[in-house]
Amino acid sequence: MRDTETPRKRATRALAALALALTTVLLLSACVGSPAGPSVGPGPDGQNSDLPGPGSGEAPDEGGATPGPAAAADMSDYERYAAARAAVVNGSSYSFDMSLVSTREDGQETSTMTQDGTQQLVRTQGGIEASQGSTVQNNGVAETSLLYYRDGYMYLDDNGKKSKAALLPEEAEERFGANLPTLSEADVIEHSATDNASGGVELMFVVKGSNFGFTDVSAATIDSGYADFLSQLTHEDGTLVATLDQAGNLTKVVLKYRYSYSANGQQLSVSNTFTVGNIRVGSVSAIYFPDDLASYQDFMP
Repeated sequence: MRDTETPRKRATRALAALALALTTVLLLSACVGSPAGPSVGPGPDGQNSDLPGPGSGEAPDEGGATPGPAAAADMSDYERYAAARAAVVNGSSYSFDMSLVSTREDGQETSTMTQDGTQQLVRTQGGIEASQGSTVQNNGVAETSLLYYRDGYMYLDDNGKKSKAALLPEEAEERFGANLPTLSEADVIEHSATDNASGGVELMFVVKGSNFGFTDVSAATIDSGYADFLSQLTHEDGTLVATLDQAGNLTKVVLKYRYSYSANGQQLSVSNTFTVGNIRVGSVSAIYFPDDLASYQDFMP
């Protein structure tokens, strides 16, 4: 980080990094035994009235997803996935569910952490509005937070600690879009396409190491402590399976990957399954925000 950055820019960058890394860093901090970090989302009963989700701004689903990018005959599997993903993140609005199951093994015991949430985005004349929510279950403890973007500010409610920072619309779009996994064609080892029973297709990619877009992005934006930790991980090849419907719409993505690391002389391994499902483009008519956004304090790293 450059010394010429102003305190305001540093605060904005820090909060953006914090929000960007909600999935990956929360996972990693839990694995190394640190207190669970910030997350965003619904309570265990799914009844958090502040949480975006079904019944809070979503239009009824009239026969499934909106028409998407029907696959051209000459498109590769990678191009089909990239086009379907772009149709979601560039849509007038979208929503999807997210879940993460992380299993940690140290040779003596196995522990599992889960994270479940939702995300919504709507494009407006002034830019975008967005919200995200999730709950983490770890060691019998549930932690819930909420994330919003509106009028050039990102708002984070981290288990009751409320903060905000200015964020440009294009930065906000990148931050929210990052939760739908990306692929680098150069990192795809092998791939296949299989028709499914509903008339769509399952695209399967085997990808080298950790090249799914999460770790690299996080390491570049998180404070040095986490970046150093990320750089020490040993990754195995993973898989990404994308489900497309008959029209080429992306409806589900399942990402599986595994890594290992050494802590206090002990070798540990972590297996993760990250799922984005119930993907719906054009399904959100409005984002609902809490009434107390004006009370959120400026974020100070």
